[in-house]
Amino acid sequence: MSGSYKVAWLCEALLVSRSGYYDWKERRAKPGPRQVENSSLRQRIQEEFARSRQTYGSPRLSHALGCPGKRNRIARLMRAARLFARRRSKYRVATTDSRHGGAIAPNRLPDLRVWRL
Repeated sequence: MSGSYKVAWLCEALLVSRSGYYDWKERRAKPGPRQVENSSLRQRIQEEFARSRQTYGSPRLSHALGCPGKRNRIARLMRAARLFARRRSKYRVATTDSRHGGAIAPNRLPDLRVWRL
């Protein structure tokens, strides 16, 4: 686009400084060390997340990746990649089965009276 229009006009139309445009252009050509580390960390996060059957959140992933000091960074990268851990289902007590065909226990206290004060 900058080939058919002057960069100064485009920057003015987009409310961007020319120095900011050229800085952005330079950053795209040569990313910084944090950008490079983020891209490699993103790849490791996706591999470990798939290995955990999508159950690990950022605390477990940071421990599994061996970098516990980067938990917030891992959480931010997971949100950006739309990776959310599946929650465990709620525990349900399975000791009472009311849908049985057996006999029901008889009421042993038919004449019990409860007094109210």
